[in-house]
Amino acid sequence: MNIIYKNKDTEKQLYFEDCEINQFFVKGGCLYQKLGPYEANQITNEKGEPYADQAEFEQYHVIERLIPLVDKIEY
Repeated sequence: MNIIYKNKDTEKQLYFEDCEINQFFVKGGCLYQKLGPYEANQITNEKGEPYADQAEFEQYHVIERLIPLVDKIEY
């Protein structure tokens, strides 16, 4: 799998509101993808293993890492 980012810049610690819709981020060691102003899909658990769930976040919830926007995933 090859992931192509829109930009290569990484950000420092951010808030959930700083994520764009469909952007990936890390919180509590888990990978998420933002769905809307308060929702996200959980993609992995804290061990990096595939996991599917939905979660709600407050706008000012601190996240650990913001993944640059993904332009395309080739598989």
